[in-house]
Amino acid sequence: MISKKDKEKGITLIVLIVTVIFLMILAGLTLSASISTNGVLGGAKNTTDKYDKLKSYEEDSIEKLEQEMGNPKGK
Repeated sequence: MISKKDKEKGITLIVLIVTVIFLMILAGLTLSASISTNGVLGGAKNTTDKYDKLKSYEEDSIEKLEQEMGNPKGK
């Protein structure tokens, strides 16, 4: 006959297996969401590219305005 103590060990093992499977699924979803083109890393790359373009545009605009005003850069 199976004692109460043996039943508790079996339930604990099942809960452990279910928890490990759940964590593996969660890790897979997290990795696919962050690595994909539209994920976190892809969005960061797109944002960096946009920032670099806007930064160079702003620097060019400032230089153009300084030339129109007759002020040399840095004075």
